[in-house]
Amino acid sequence: MKEQRARKHSVAIIGAAGYTGAEALDLLLGHPHFEVVAALSNSQAGKPVVETLPRLRGRTELSFVGSLDEACAPAREVAAWVLCAGHGRAAAYP
Repeated sequence: MKEQRARKHSVAIIGAAGYTGAEALDLLLGHPHFEVVAALSNSQAGKPVVETLPRLRGRTELSFVGSLDEACAPAREVAAWVLCAGHGRAAAYP
């Protein structure tokens, strides 16, 4: 019997540099069915994720992006979004 390879679902995390976002990144990077394709952070945009979150070193080569437009670049397909912004900032996202 051939082993079927599960397709990974692409995920982007809004607020990825904060505590909740970092926890989401940690969990999703280790999950066999998800692939983190974008990590959004206005304050850390352009920086490698591991510069801000050194505990993820060796697990990702992502850099933070600062906008939804960057996260939805043509090369990225985002199947799900994880919103980890505080309630005041989260209200801005439809």
